[in-house]
Amino acid sequence: MKKARIKAAKVAKAIAEGRDVEAERMEQEKNRLSGAGFRKREALWRQRINGADTSFKICIDCSFEDQMTSKEIGSLSNQIRYCYAANKRNTKPIHLSISSLSGSTLNNLSRCDGFPNQWTLRAFTHTDQSLLSLHTDPSRVVYLTECSDTILDTLVDGDVYVIGGIVDRNRLKGVTRKKAKEMGVRTAALPIDKYLKKGKGPSTATKVLTCNHVFEILLKFRENGGDWGAAMLDVLPTRRGDGDGDGDGDGDGDDDGARSDDGGVKGVASDTAVIVAGNETTS
Repeated sequence: MKKARIKAAKVAKAIAEGRDVEAERMEQEKNRLSGAGFRKREALWRQRINGADTSFKICIDCSFEDQMTSKEIGSLSNQIRYCYAANKRNTKPIHLSISSLSGSTLNNLSRCDGFPNQWTLRAFTHTDQSLLSLHTDPSRVVYLTECSDTILDTLVDGDVYVIGGIVDRNRLKGVTRKKAKEMGVRTAALPIDKYLKKGKGPSTATKVLTCNHVFEILLKFRENGGDWGAAMLDVLPTRRGDGDGDGDGDGDGDDDGARSDDGGVKGVASDTAVIVAGNETTS
């Protein structure tokens, strides 16, 4: 199992550094029993989440389940887990919401330890209601799709960027753009072509992005102060298929597999959607 290999590697590294692994384990157990570890984690989380209320938000729209296969639904469920885990670890987490979450996708997530109770303590919200029932101001919503004529230049504080919950595989082309039009919301595309040049960094093949790739790019853009190129280079694999997520969860979804090539969302640049709202540029 991947988790066991990672754990063994961490132990080996600690021993090589001359650390007393057993003493550290005993201290961790002491902190767990006394509640000190929990209090420390809560204090650190409060520090990191400070400012999220005035930042942009991200929503994953899961209203396309009836158009997906069971395998695609499984991939999407994993990608949502990776998004949650990446946000939980980030130095500047944002509020993540999931709309129209029901059926098999919800059942898959419900098998993760900690979902939903622990997740909701970490800036996570979900509902079986529609996107605009959750985020009620359509003027503050933008669907991100490669078909859009608008290229994102920056992210706006107060906006809600919605990622279409689709594992496309070139089959469900145009559905997010169609839905955005039906809802009367704007569309936009990530500046993929501008920053992913052939022969430099990730392959242009990575224009086919997973939901968690899109999520992490937006998250990294905020974290690094507004550098799209650095965000994409940091998130995207150098070759298609270099993702390291294997669907191996660890309870509350905070695993080391936050990046995955587990199915493709036709690039936020393709058939992934993002909803935007607001007027204040994020920094």
